[in-house]
Amino acid sequence: MISKIVKLEGVGTLHEPLPNGSISLGKRTIIYGENGRGKSTFVAVLRSLCQGNGEALRGRATIGGKHEPSAELLLGNKVHRFAMGNWNLAHEKISIFDAEFVSDNVYAGSTIELDSAKFSVRSGALVGLAEVG
Repeated sequence: MISKIVKLEGVGTLHEPLPNGSISLGKRTIIYGENGRGKSTFVAVLRSLCQGNGEALRGRATIGGKHEPSAELLLGNKVHRFAMGNWNLAHEKISIFDAEFVSDNVYAGSTIELDSAKFSVRSGALVGLAEVG
């Protein structure tokens, strides 16, 4: 569980989003806001953390900003730090259900696909994917 956003700056619209310091999060936290306020950017930070891949954040530096992309998130008793383009630790136990998840896993159409790991029947309704084999 992410218990605290210690530091977050220089990432897209989240150039200096913590003017009053760190933010503690509860077991369930809702993040909402108007369009363009950084919700998707924050999700990109979390996706980058769970993949342990800093590439997405390196490409989201704030245009004209004075900070390099950086983040510190407290998960349990470990600080996960993004600095100089990389995470010090990945945290793979984060599930993200956003537009990218829907695009990758849910489809409304009329095709049948079979690939090496998944079989999906797409018949004009929302259909979940199941592992085969």
